[in-house]
Amino acid sequence: MSTGTQCLRVRSVHGYAVSTGTQCLRVRSVADARYDLAMSLPDRLERIVRPIAIQNLTLILVLGQAAMFVLALADPGIPVKSSLMWDKVFEGEVWRLVSFIFVPPAFGLFSIFYFFVFHLVGTALENEWGDARYCAYVYIGIIAAALFGLIDPSFPINALFVETSVFLAFATLAPNFEFLLIVIPVKVKYLAYLTAAIYAFSFLTGDWFAKLWVVVNVLNYFVFFGRHWISEVKRRRRFQKFQAKTRKAEADAATTPRHVCAVCGISNLNDPTMDFRYCSKCTGAKAYCEKHLRNHDCR
Repeated sequence: MSTGTQCLRVRSVHGYAVSTGTQCLRVRSVADARYDLAMSLPDRLERIVRPIAIQNLTLILVLGQAAMFVLALADPGIPVKSSLMWDKVFEGEVWRLVSFIFVPPAFGLFSIFYFFVFHLVGTALENEWGDARYCAYVYIGIIAAALFGLIDPSFPINALFVETSVFLAFATLAPNFEFLLIVIPVKVKYLAYLTAAIYAFSFLTGDWFAKLWVVVNVLNYFVFFGRHWISEVKRRRRFQKFQAKTRKAEADAATTPRHVCAVCGISNLNDPTMDFRYCSKCTGAKAYCEKHLRNHDCR
């Protein structure tokens, strides 16, 4: 394709970019349209969020929450004043729309361990996914939690949902990673199972508000990993069917003889040590035991 003597054609993943110095014309192909249709929802979200992605988001969140922790030592009311409560926002406390993501879910000595774990798993996800995909994951959780608060404007929301969803994502991608709890190494997948059990218990025993809050807490997780778990369930079902067929075949093999003497009827089930041979002169595949291999009428 050419529009002049200085035209440059550049092949990219999404099509052709034709540069003429001051103008650039983008020509989309049929392959581009198919590529867009094949994109998963996380891929689309990543593309949307890429222009507003924040580098080192985990570090920013950890430092902000650590600062909130220090301020709370001087003024214990700071976390309450910073949590997202829509009735307060409507009264003019608009800083809560941002400050709530910097309110740590716990205070005390446990917070130090919490900051360490969140920085570890969050940074690992950033390195694995890239800034845009990771930010899309976190943004969905923040927006979902903020919108949920509109149901009950007096309900306080802190950053617990962010850390929990990030932890579950990390556990899905690296299930065998081990944390050293005191002196006992524990795989992260078991901690994820415990977290899922707590969520399940809250969902099953809570009222509709509690159930919806659980859904909001794991919404971004299922957006990104729902397809993975659907595929995993299908894979396990196929494996179970395969195992069932294998067991049935083994059971049939244990009750169905492989070799039967055409003269006396003895089989490998009657005498597992018997050596059977097939006569090449007989019509069809006829087996004979050692006694009748050379003492039979060929037919």
